[in-house]
Amino acid sequence: MNPTVLERLPDLLIENLSPDDTQQRADLLARSPELARELAIVHETMALREAVLRPVQPSARARERLVAALFGVDRFRPFVDRLCRMVDLSDEAVRDLLARIDDATAWEPGPLPSIKVMHFDHGPALLSAETGLVRLAAGQAVPRHRHVGAEVSFVLEGTLWEGDTCYFPGQAVPQPAGSVHTFTAGAERDLVFAVSHCGIEFM
Repeated sequence: MNPTVLERLPDLLIENLSPDDTQQRADLLARSPELARELAIVHETMALREAVLRPVQPSARARERLVAALFGVDRFRPFVDRLCRMVDLSDEAVRDLLARIDDATAWEPGPLPSIKVMHFDHGPALLSAETGLVRLAAGQAVPRHRHVGAEVSFVLEGTLWEGDTCYFPGQAVPQPAGSVHTFTAGAERDLVFAVSHCGIEFM
């Protein structure tokens, strides 16, 4: 079969086509018996799938586990190992820290109205660095600033935009000593990230 014709197969499956599109589909199928057979096979397969794969009501326990994975502390599970290495803390300590993200009382006012912070003590490997969690309100920007020493930020929720570059959850954002930049939280939700730094100066 002509590959170009076969590529149109998904379009032919669409229901509620306009009269013109319906006529075009009929003309195309009339000219291509192979395509008509392929379309019949796909329709039959889809009907069989609907008959065999009936919706299943999840148990209460399964629903709880799904909600916990999507919205609870378990949503950060893929990041725990890397965060442990970043801040030199145990698995248990990092999990306890992440469990506090959804606790509004755990956050303190930051240097700007749009910023909240949660300080925590890091492990000995980081020496004199400062560590914490930062929450930046959705759509807000951090003014231009300079890094006194090297910094690493690790995105946990939301997105971090630095110019045209977007960092997603699970990505680290390194900044060398002396670097100057600004960044913005994505508009879809608050940006939450862990940070290890040696001081910043707003400009």
